[in-house]
Amino acid sequence: MRPAWRWRGLARALLSRALLDLRERGAAVIRLNIVAEFRTRASDLYRSVGFRALKEFPRYRKSPL
Repeated sequence: MRPAWRWRGLARALLSRALLDLRERGAAVIRLNIVAEFRTRASDLYRSVGFRALKEFPRYRKSPL
């Protein structure tokens, strides 16, 4: 997203609408996976609309030589 459009609530509004549509279609459970290492603050967005973390899995990587 372009910087001029950040922090205006657009992503939250779109996500809220999508979740509402899913509930109207009968979805009882909605799950998602994110990579917490990415610095996009996606987890903050999802928490703000009611998601909660159920499990966290550590990610191990071999360091470069």
